Amino acid sequence: MTGQQRVGVWPPDAFAGRRRLFAALARAYKVSFEGAAPADSELDGLLLLPSRARSSLDGVAAIPSLTMLEDEECERRESAGGWQLSAGAGGLGPLAGRSLIDSGAGRAAGLAVSESAAVLARHGRNVVWARESRHRYLAALCPAELAPGERLRSRLRSGRFAALLPVVHFLRELTGETFPPLRAAFVVDDPNLRRPTYGYLDYAEVAEDAARSGYHLAVAMVPLDARRVHPKVVSVFREHEQQLSLAVHGNDHVRHELARLEPPARTARRVSSALARVAAFERESGLAVARVMVPPHGVCSLAALDVVRAHGFEGVTLTRPPVGAQPDALDGWRAGERGGMPILPRVHVKAGGEELAFRAFLGQPLIVYGHHGDLRGGAEILSEVAREVARLGDPT
Repeated sequence: MTGQQRVGVWPPDAFAGRRRLFAALARAYKVSFEGAAPADSELDGLLLLPSRARSSLDGVAAIPSLTMLEDEECERRESAGGWQLSAGAGGLGPLAGRSLIDSGAGRAAGLAVSESAAVLARHGRNVVWARESRHRYLAALCPAELAPGERLRSRLRSGRFAALLPVVHFLRELTGETFPPLRAAFVVDDPNLRRPTYGYLDYAEVAEDAARSGYHLAVAMVPLDARRVHPKVVSVFREHEQQLSLAVHGNDHVRHELARLEPPARTARRVSSALARVAAFERESGLAVARVMVPPHGVCSLAALDVVRAHGFEGVTLTRPPVGAQPDALDGWRAGERGGMPILPRVHVKAGGEELAFRAFLGQPLIVYGHHGDLRGGAEILSEVAREVARLGDPT
């Protein structure tokens, strides 16, 4: 199949009432949606929305389809029990086999499916998502319209996923989208290399734990703080090149350092200063510093991103969307780029395994960040997260 795939939505009034939702999904999966009759065989796929969809199954064209029986409840409350996703069904990737809670899915009625149906999810004893035949799917819930300014990502997260996940799964199957290799790394903000320890961060301990547990830790070092380096720390980094690396953490680490709306020339002086300090550190220590910018507090303006890119940085990690960018329904859905420079979303080390699983399902690299205070109990928090990541796939 070549060109953009056409996905029909029936009934048309249900499509019209979800314009923002389908506009976001169209951009995310590069398909076009249109109100269409179920018998239209010219379509590449079909979504049947509540409630008349139930009476139209006999007339559905022989094309891939997803039928959803009930609208999700927008009022969130504690759900009675979790959704158990199938461990053996294709297309679930990092979410396969997980038990997840949706706080608004308590009303989901069980589906009447044939014995030959492949069950994708259960809610208690009820089947709530299934594949009846090779190209025909059934789901208990249908996603509601996005509110003005609401992000699509708010519908695919811990606590709310049950209505949107079958739609996303269907679109991935329809377009042939596959999961990229799982990529993961830790980043610790702020440390300098003046002593063998920085607060609760013990370089030798973490390096040894990383070697045992199979993870990589990037130290985001403030260039202002890179004037001295301890010989023992240099030895640890040299002996553990596969486990430890260095990145650039702003320049002086002052408030809103790269998030200010200021003339580009002023930002350029700050970024040039950071590079000069890093180069001096490399000459003195013999250690390499990756040209990856980790903005202080994970925040950077659009203008500063352009400056960072122009100065040869190979990537940026961010906690929030760039300052000055227009709100976008796809914020947080994918890793992004600016002029060819990757912009990698990051997540806190205490975010939990479900958040990591949803990010991996969306194909995002898992950039897990923290500070030395998060290592108060030692490196175990890192190895614990590394084990959680390993359950999602084989990270590189």
